[in-house]
Amino acid sequence: MAKAGKIDAAIKAYEKALEQQPEMEDAAFNKQLLEKMKQQEQEQEQEQEQEQESDDNEQEDDQSDSKEDQSDQSQSPQDDKSEKD
Repeated sequence: MAKAGKIDAAIKAYEKALEQQPEMEDAAFNKQLLEKMKQQEQEQEQEQEQEQESDDNEQEDDQSDSKEDQSDQSQSPQDDKSEKD
């Protein structure tokens, strides 16, 4: 995130430079490059958040399945006893 703040500041600096001298090709190129970098970082962050959410959901599902298995196992011996009586 701190990196994104530096990118934003650099983009603003290039914007100011281009306001004063619109013909600065290097500034225009660098600004576009930084905007692409910022977009890529945002996309990567979104992918990481989605992966984390997916991992969290899988862990919750595993825990839920484990609890169900334990519940089934604890009920099984009782069922056996009632059949014997």
